Amino acid sequence: MTTRRATLEPAYRRTPYRVDGPAGPVVLRIGRRDPAAAALLRALRVREAVLLTADNPASRRRAPGWNRRAARRLADATHRVPTLAGCSGTGRWQEAQRLLPLDARRGAVLARRFGQNAFVLLRHGQAPQLRWVAR
Repeated sequence: MTTRRATLEPAYRRTPYRVDGPAGPVVLRIGRRDPAAAALLRALRVREAVLLTADNPASRRRAPGWNRRAARRLADATHRVPTLAGCSGTGRWQEAQRLLPLDARRGAVLARRFGQNAFVLLRHGQAPQLRWVAR
């Protein structure tokens, strides 16, 4: 494990990931099963989905305007895919997220395209997983 990954992984795992589900907000935690995660998958009518962002590539802080433009590019790239909006983080470090009905492979391709270190994978019957993106 690289030094940067070793530094970031605990922060990513502690982060609350919120998704605006049809029945209200759902807070996801890496490694913690929650029936609300299954409800999100049912809302998208899939058994697997990814939660990802275009903000702050490689976990390097960008200006708010830069992040808004990156989020628009992600929205444009996924405009044909049903999406649930969300966000992650607390305090000063918060990022817009999108829950997309994609499998892990397609999620990794999209995360890599937007310069992300990792994304969250939701699978029916499993706890949310942190997936690192190969560079």
